[in-house]
Amino acid sequence: MLELNKVLENFDGENHVKSDTGYHHKKSATKDLKMIVNVLHDDLCAASVIPGRKYCHFKKFQSNINRKLKDKEYKQWISERVKKLVE
Repeated sequence: MLELNKVLENFDGENHVKSDTGYHHKKSATKDLKMIVNVLHDDLCAASVIPGRKYCHFKKFQSNINRKLKDKEYKQWISERVKKLVE
């Protein structure tokens, strides 16, 4: 094993491979999650009624699946889930 390490060190040195610092950043999904929530809520209007929206394969399916959601409670629920994902 010692010989293999010498070969690896020599190869890395000749090819200017930087050694590992040993310091790793903790990954965070906060920025990505905020972007997804904003797209779903603002850009795609996920919680709003879109006139003419139909589900041809589900004839008894209501066109507004969010009809029972209250906007304030929906936003609070999303915020709580995002906080749990980020923790």
